[in-house]
Amino acid sequence: MNMINSRHNLGITPADLVSGIVELASPPEVYIRITDLLDNARYTVADVAGTIEKDPGMAARLLKLANSAFFGFPSEVSSVSRAVTLVGSRELRDLVLTTVVIEVFNGLPNELVSMSAFWDNSLRCAVLANALGIYQQQREPEPIYVGALLHEVGHLVMYRKIPELCREALLQHRYADRALPDAERDILGFDYAAVGAYLMRAWKVPGLVEQVVEYHLRPEAAPDFALEAAVVGLSRRIGQAMTFDLGEIMAVIPPDDAAWRHAGIVPAGLDQTLAVAEQKYLASCALFH
Repeated sequence: MNMINSRHNLGITPADLVSGIVELASPPEVYIRITDLLDNARYTVADVAGTIEKDPGMAARLLKLANSAFFGFPSEVSSVSRAVTLVGSRELRDLVLTTVVIEVFNGLPNELVSMSAFWDNSLRCAVLANALGIYQQQREPEPIYVGALLHEVGHLVMYRKIPELCREALLQHRYADRALPDAERDILGFDYAAVGAYLMRAWKVPGLVEQVVEYHLRPEAAPDFALEAAVVGLSRRIGQAMTFDLGEIMAVIPPDDAAWRHAGIVPAGLDQTLAVAEQKYLASCALFH
């Protein structure tokens, strides 16, 4: 087989993949209910907490996230109503989205990926994106965190729906020294980011999260959130280096690499930021196991 010229003209689209999995075709009911409540200016904490508490798995995961190192609340958050009060409506929507995605995909068998390794890589990207966002003194790093955490969710859809084609892309990546998204585009005509973006649109997630998922591989094309997409794209590449050591990172992503420029970050001086990211990563690893 010629692995470089193996594009299949199958007519598959990201919409086909997402709509072809019943669990993903529409947002889970609990996410819809919470979103509707939060969009109502007259919602109450009791209404939101009561809805979440009807789903014990979501309630437990939400509390676990609320008590994670990422949020860093000074005291334990022991009730859903307390979590709702503390985190605010936008952050709560993001937490619920994250919780729903984790629950849905943890129930989907994927022979091509270890779910533990997948969420570990996603968490590494998320804490890096959050730390870099704070380093830039952005006012709202949390949505970047959520977008970064979900940036690769398209792969889970693809691994479930078209495992053989994904295996071919992985072989090109590993043995023909090709970037995985390039191999996917060659074989399918689209990459995992396009699949993830379709899922995010289908679930009507906030625009920043949707664009980060769709454009982190090509942030310059993002219509509204190019900087945030660039931060997540850079964080993805740093995460792939599997280290928080600045010297080792710059050996993989040189200071003149366009990824630094697109993200508006000068790598010199990032040591403390990377140390904070590493601490949050280590403290949060248990969230997805």
